[in-house]
This record gives sequence, structure tokens and C-alpha cells, in this order.
Amino acid sequence: MTNKNKTILIVDDDKFLLDMYVVKFKEKGFHVVPALGSVEALDTLQEGLDPTVVLLDLVMPEMDGFELLQKAKEEKLAPDAKYIILSNLGQDSDKEKGEQLGADGYLVKASATPSEVVAYVVDFLEKAGVE
Repeated sequence: MTNKNKTILIVDDDKFLLDMYVVKFKEKGFHVVPALGSVEALDTLQEGLDPTVVLLDLVMPEMDGFELLQKAKEEKLAPDAKYIILSNLGQDSDKEKGEQLGADGYLVKASATPSEVVAYVVDFLEKAGVE
């Protein structure tokens, strides 16, 4: 299975982390679209980007990841995308809220290296049967 036809929208307000994830996903052949925060990500989705995966942080200024997820689902933006939360919020209540809003996966940032995050996404897509 190849990743070159897969687009991943990475949403984080930490530019250093965002750049690091961009590099790691590009190394695995993904087409990567970075968004520095939820507002930028929402604009990108509203402009018609239809990524395979939206990897989003939760704790961000202006609009948090939960709000972005809710708006994307309500507006039916990228309806076929897999939404995976990548956050330092690791409480069960956070995971449950993410699931209720339609998140497909949940990763705690602090317990996964960038390479492990990429491996998780690749594995997730394989298990989901995403070509």
C-alpha cells in the first residue's frame, strides 16, 4: 500500500511540533497540508480540501480541536476523512468527548514519538481499509 495518494491535514498551534510532524509524514510519502491552528484548518477545509486524515490537536487558542471537529462534522467538510485527535489531554472524558463528536482515533502526544504517531496513522488506515 502506498501513501502518495493520501493527504493528511495536520492541525497544531505549536509551529515546532507542526513542522516536525510534516517532515515525518512526508518521509512516509504522504501529501501533507499543515494548519497552524483550528481557524486556519477550518478555512482550508471550507475551501475544499478533502484529506484522507485530519490529525488535530485539542488545546489551541481561538478555537479548540473539539470545536473544529464539531464544525467540520456539522458542515460535512471532508466527510470521508478520518479524524484522529493528537493531544496531551489524555483523560477518559476527553476521549469520550472526541468519540461523541465523531473522532475516529485518539493519541496522547506525550506518550508517542512523532515516528510512532506516523506508524499509528499508517496502521489505522490499513485497518480501516483506506486505499
